Amino acid sequence: MSASSKTDPRNLKEAELRIAGCFATGGKLLGLAGLGLSALPESVRKLTRLETLDIRGNAIRQLPAWISELAALRELHWYENGPVHLPEALGKLPRLEFLHLGDDDAITGLEVLPRLAALRRLLLVDMSLTAVPPVLRGLDRLRELWLAGNALTKLPEWAGEWTGLVELHIGGNRLTDLPDSLAALTRLRDIDISGNQFTSLPPVLHRLPALERLYVRGNSKLPIPESILDTQDAKKILAYDRRLQDEQGERPLNEAKMILVGRGAVGKTTLVHQLVHGKWVQKHKTKGIKVSDWQVKDGKGSITTHVWDFGGQEIMHGTHQFFLTERALYLLVLAGREDREDDDALYWLKMIGAFGSDSPVLVVLNKIKEHRFEVDEEALREKYPNIVGFYETDCKKNLGIRKLRQAVETHLRGMEDVKKVFPAAWFRIKAQLPTRAKNFISFDAFRAVCAELGEKDRKEQEHLAQFLHILGIALNYRDDARLQETSVLNPHWVTGGIYALINDDKIMERRGVLRRTDLKRVLKAADYPEEKHDFLLLLMKKFELCFPLDDDGKEWLVPELLGKKGPKLGPEFDPKTALCFEYHYESLLPHGLIPRFISRAYTRIVDGLHWRTGVVVVWGGAKALVRADADKKRVEVRLCGEVDACQEALELVRGHFDVIHGNFKNIGVREVVREPGRPEVAVAVARLAKAVSQNKKWVIVEVDGDDVELFVMNLTRRFFGMKPGIGGGTIRSITGGSR
Repeated sequence: MSASSKTDPRNLKEAELRIAGCFATGGKLLGLAGLGLSALPESVRKLTRLETLDIRGNAIRQLPAWISELAALRELHWYENGPVHLPEALGKLPRLEFLHLGDDDAITGLEVLPRLAALRRLLLVDMSLTAVPPVLRGLDRLRELWLAGNALTKLPEWAGEWTGLVELHIGGNRLTDLPDSLAALTRLRDIDISGNQFTSLPPVLHRLPALERLYVRGNSKLPIPESILDTQDAKKILAYDRRLQDEQGERPLNEAKMILVGRGAVGKTTLVHQLVHGKWVQKHKTKGIKVSDWQVKDGKGSITTHVWDFGGQEIMHGTHQFFLTERALYLLVLAGREDREDDDALYWLKMIGAFGSDSPVLVVLNKIKEHRFEVDEEALREKYPNIVGFYETDCKKNLGIRKLRQAVETHLRGMEDVKKVFPAAWFRIKAQLPTRAKNFISFDAFRAVCAELGEKDRKEQEHLAQFLHILGIALNYRDDARLQETSVLNPHWVTGGIYALINDDKIMERRGVLRRTDLKRVLKAADYPEEKHDFLLLLMKKFELCFPLDDDGKEWLVPELLGKKGPKLGPEFDPKTALCFEYHYESLLPHGLIPRFISRAYTRIVDGLHWRTGVVVVWGGAKALVRADADKKRVEVRLCGEVDACQEALELVRGHFDVIHGNFKNIGVREVVREPGRPEVAVAVARLAKAVSQNKKWVIVEVDGDDVELFVMNLTRRFFGMKPGIGGGTIRSITGGSR
């Protein structure tokens, strides 16, 4: 059958062009993926130097006999082609070391595999295999074997004959155990058994001397916390499994974390009182974070649920990312009084997604009797599939509370980590820590308590500390050398101290200037000894809640306490004369963008010109106004000064925003420039970069219904210093390289 018999002529032409180009350049790689080819073109035959052939996503059922003439071929990607047959000629390829097969259809001719003397990496994925093909027996030359995404219920005993394996990927099957013969795989470093049906780790895993990485996620009945499984560290996972076997008195943790988020005055605290205590309380404002325990009935026992109620004030948002964790149940509370419910929903769902991963979310439309409102449930579910329900409530009228409480309890009982079995020593340590100190101890003292109570492994002590941090029982910042000396036993100690400072009237009156002496004035000495003041300041700096204003650390600036009113700006920032650059955000303007920028560029601030949503900074001979516009969902950067100085200043501003944007997951941001002298004419930087890469001189943009031509090189040279004739390397200077 010829390649043209069932192939779109345009695709066939494209394939021949690629083949001709490869031949002309003596190329070693040919990509023909997704062209709808029904046969391999005859012209491939002349590519005798070819090393990699990619024909995935076609309809090539058979390879021609002349495939054996491609003696240099090392890699063949032949999957998603329907039912295929491996020809005898394939076995005559002396150097073929990588073969990727697999889709939902049958593959025949596997008998040729043992004849591939150089074969080292074999992928047979998504083939609906119910048993390992016998032809794989004895392939001891293989270094990497993929049998993922099939329907295997067991591995054969002869799997131990794959003695050369370094990686074995058998995830996404129906396995419940592994044969003891795998102990012969003494070179095996990686094994993936994720997405199967294991209820305990197979004992043979403990007998693999070279094992380094172990992938076990997706086995829902494994009695191992996901926080340990997530490490993929074989030694850590197996050590925990060994303790589960050796320890006496193991039992389920029966603890969970529930977090309420939402802006101020939506009724989060009154909702907590209704859910936990079954009563309505008068209006109450939460400052910082309030953590309370709720005993949720579960059969004959109960689940201790740590309920985190976040203060909704905008000033508090900067710290939320350090307490929002995975494996928690979230209640997003909305109210319709100020017609902000849609924006609020998007903002908080985005934040939960960034720091809580795919944790379940219950959206609560509160105060529904006071102000009737709706949200687009289907659109939100489509964008955030971790939403598990919408509930209308009114705490004062006790409306919808019972239904919400039942939903919360059901989801808490169904959370996987709640039932994880923990060693008795860990329970002893968790129970004893609060009795050893009120608020904090040194990490050395924490280790001593662990060793005394039965956990002597230093790595496991660190892991326990990390788990207690995730659960919200204790806080430990081992990832920061400046903070690792202190282990916080009481989260209220941290939040209470930080929020006492942020809410202090005198610091507010000074427009956010925090003096080191304020700590001694504001904080109670009995709870916050002076030697811990640096810890709190460094913690606030880590959270980007403040930054030093001098080299001695005597004065710090809390950006969120800056005034809201901006100064009157001079004519140099007129958009008709200034260089105008902007960031446009996809959904909402993330909270704290400008304060984060101020915290990074504070040494450049001009004459105290900084406020809640803007700042004026200077670099060399250029000034830059950086200002947020929440309504338009954008940040404006206007620059004035010498051309070279403005370009340098813009580069530095973009560098800071690169780092800032990196703190937000899936932020959705576009860079835009406006034509000098005509600020109504705007074009995306990505479009300019594409035009440069394609050597286009003009781009056309629409302005008030009319098409306007823009000379690419004028814009790129004006903003980024690019000159005619410079090659592709300069595109990076446009895009910044990280977007």
